[in-house]
Amino acid sequence: MSSEFILGKTIEGHDFSVDRDKFIKHAVILGATGSGKTVLSKAIIEDAALAGIPVVVLDPKGDMTTLALACYESFRPWCDAEARARGLDPEVYDRELLREYSKKLRQYNLDLINVKEFSENIRVKIYTPRSNLGIPLSISPSFDPPYNYDTLLKEDPSSAYELLESTALSILRLIGYSEKRRRELALLSSIINEKWARGEGISIEQLIEEVRNPSISKMGSLNIDEFISSKERRKLARDLNLLISYPSFKAWFFGEKLDMDRLFEPKTISVIDLRWIPTESEKHFFVGILLNCLYSWMLKKEGTNRLKYLLVFDEVVGYVPPVQAPPSKRALLMLIKQARAFGLGIILATQNPVDVDYKVLSNAANRFIGRLATKQDIAKVRSGLELDNSGGILAKLKTLEFLYHNYDEGKTVLIRPRWLLTYHRGALTADEIKLVCAKYKREIKLPEYKPPRDTEVKQKTYIPLGRYDVLSVKSSTVSRWIANVEEIVVADIPPIGKIEKKLKRKIRVVIHPLVPDYMVIFIDEKPFKVTKKKELTRSVIRKLLEDIVLEKIVYSDVVKIASVSPDNEKELAEKVKEKILLKMEKELRRLESRINHYKYNVIPRKNMIISELAKLEKEIERIEEKIGKRGRRRRLSLIEHKGYSRKYLLELKKHRRTLKRKLAQILEAEEMVSRYPILADNIRRKYEPYLKRPLNYIFIRPIFKMNNIKFEKGKGSLMKVSRHGLKSTVFIEKKRGYIYAGRCIVCGIPVVTGSRRIPLCSECFSPVCDNHAISCYICGETVCKMHAYKCSECGKTTCRDCCVEKRFLFKKKYVCLNCIEKLTK
Repeated sequence: MSSEFILGKTIEGHDFSVDRDKFIKHAVILGATGSGKTVLSKAIIEDAALAGIPVVVLDPKGDMTTLALACYESFRPWCDAEARARGLDPEVYDRELLREYSKKLRQYNLDLINVKEFSENIRVKIYTPRSNLGIPLSISPSFDPPYNYDTLLKEDPSSAYELLESTALSILRLIGYSEKRRRELALLSSIINEKWARGEGISIEQLIEEVRNPSISKMGSLNIDEFISSKERRKLARDLNLLISYPSFKAWFFGEKLDMDRLFEPKTISVIDLRWIPTESEKHFFVGILLNCLYSWMLKKEGTNRLKYLLVFDEVVGYVPPVQAPPSKRALLMLIKQARAFGLGIILATQNPVDVDYKVLSNAANRFIGRLATKQDIAKVRSGLELDNSGGILAKLKTLEFLYHNYDEGKTVLIRPRWLLTYHRGALTADEIKLVCAKYKREIKLPEYKPPRDTEVKQKTYIPLGRYDVLSVKSSTVSRWIANVEEIVVADIPPIGKIEKKLKRKIRVVIHPLVPDYMVIFIDEKPFKVTKKKELTRSVIRKLLEDIVLEKIVYSDVVKIASVSPDNEKELAEKVKEKILLKMEKELRRLESRINHYKYNVIPRKNMIISELAKLEKEIERIEEKIGKRGRRRRLSLIEHKGYSRKYLLELKKHRRTLKRKLAQILEAEEMVSRYPILADNIRRKYEPYLKRPLNYIFIRPIFKMNNIKFEKGKGSLMKVSRHGLKSTVFIEKKRGYIYAGRCIVCGIPVVTGSRRIPLCSECFSPVCDNHAISCYICGETVCKMHAYKCSECGKTTCRDCCVEKRFLFKKKYVCLNCIEKLTK
């Protein structure tokens, strides 16, 4: 077996060969269309395959598919279309081709026997991702960690993070996101990194679930919700879900698995034809995934200084651009930097060297430069590859002439590539690919990816209904009967999504059309173990339902009071009625305070502003007239006449706009003052239904769920409730306690933590922890930071009910009720 690749002859007629181990330092082949770069690439691939070196070819245009046509007896049926295009009989054209190939091969000490040897010993497989024409090639629906990722993370963190980011960016690119979506990229990278660091892969389904409900609580120094909102995460999850639900994306999971051991089989040329991938973004995605898999596979191999594998990229334009950084570029740069240590050589070919990053091209020690199209291309190649003394030669190159330059040796030779062992023609058609690949497709069983059942993931959300003071609770006979124990085991309730996953059942809320009737979940691990059927029989459920006793919860939405089966319901109703009256009076006082502010502070300025506006209109009219007269009479510089300059006129007009805006605000205030009786009446009518019926009622009944989750002991019940159509899970303590639910809107800590009271914002009903709860200094109500208003007069914090909004030009300020009273006096 020769240790050299015989690639052709020099211009002087001597044999030209390159030590095959030199290709471990990579090669670039540059040349315009028709320069012969595809012929040279094929010559290198043929010699490598005959030397037992497996080759993988990335072929965006399909030119390399003809490597499968090694014809030593007849070129039919592959030459028939070409013969008809030339107006020749296919039989006659076939004989002409055999004579021509035999003659040209002899010029390079080859003959048809060498073609036969290539045909019998070399397997050329054509893979067609997203298509069943050739051997369909699928990407794995899971992203497995690279070999020894934790070690790579410690020893070479730069490469580890580049691989991680390249994988995440490939996924984003496939669903239409650009590399500018930094937060989404950082989130996916963090999720994948967490799995890889533990030596675990991550499927697309798991990735979607992690995006919706991240197990990581912080990104850098920010809380996950501050870094990227839940709304943005939900949108990202929906877009990722297209990968397993949209028919177009499902095509990625059909075919032979992306296995580098199969692609790099000895004496095999694996041509990956990218023509059948419809969009450029999907091509970039696939190339990025493939190169990342190759990098991970390469890390498992032993180090060597001999060429053991060859990767050929026939046209790299678009995949390694000078400015942008698509996933394919990141992965290719990693391979170029480190592949030589593992015996992997890379050959890159392009007809547009200007559009390729020279960090990629300059890393190749072997340079083959053919005829270039423009002077700009020649200048770029000379400067980028440091070929200062070869400018004259490059400009004179003809078709099938190349300048070979070895950077390490400083060697420069003019060469002509040899004739090929395979039939060199246009790319194979779809029918021809089917014919070539038929024998290989019979050998393999193509598994079709099927997503697992019930992949729908419930989002774990807690929408709080507000804080309800529980005044009295009766012991639940129903819960005791069902649980068959003295107390119900409930504490630190996990997210609903996790409960459903454990129970393998759906949790439903049933609302009665007349009375809000909610099912209560009683969790207990003792009475109901998971049976073989994993479900309760209908007879058992029927027997349980016969003895159900509904529990009645009375509550008020207005004053946030609730009681379970109270004995003194009438007294409670009177108490609630008093609180509703106080709340109504408070709102009326707030309206009256606002009206007084308008009446005594805003409206009295109306006449003054109207008068000032009239004077301003006259001044503007006078200035415009003076400027016009002076301009017509003498073309003097108006800037010298300060009183009549255009700059002064613009200032007057700006002041006029300000006065008109203030006047509009005053007119609006006048209208509000005139409507004061109507506004006050609306407030009274708003509270009238609550005064007539101060208490609402909820009837609860149990449903039966089995559970193997262990909780800390504590008396209580878990209830599903709804407020304004928003459902929430709440925990009712069996003693005098509170109903609460959710996570702190600022830091995200869970609020269902035993019996400790956690306040909720009185404005939006979002839960806030002790560290982020803000109290109104007037009424003491708890608010979150989004609904806390700082008084512009005294600087103290109030709730929305205890302050009045004041508009100053483009700004809004808030004044507390105490300061309003002082200002009014």
